[in-house]
Amino acid sequence: MESDKSDWKFPQDVLLILALCASPIIGVIFLWYFFHEIANVRRGDLALFWIAVGIATFGLFLLSIARSSLYRKGKLLTFGSKSLPERYKIVSRIAYYLIIASVVIMLLLLAIFSHA
Repeated sequence: MESDKSDWKFPQDVLLILALCASPIIGVIFLWYFFHEIANVRRGDLALFWIAVGIATFGLFLLSIARSSLYRKGKLLTFGSKSLPERYKIVSRIAYYLIIASVVIMLLLLAIFSHA
């Protein structure tokens, strides 16, 4: 019996193990960079502010893409994702998460600048 090499897929259990091993490493690198940027904010560096603005802009862009089908139907003011098509619900959630992360970073920056 001859096996077809084109049907080969990466094993899901190996992918899970790799993700579980890589997640803490990626998390530590992210937190180190984040706290390093917070220390730089105290010295007057505004890179974290511009990162937050970029995240918010990308989130608003994704939200406008997700809501574009509703805008074409004339529904300009709707809340929630019930009326969105199924494929845009995930995009809408990601957009909201990015916007919330940006707001949290900006509030953190405001707290740092108010105590400096």
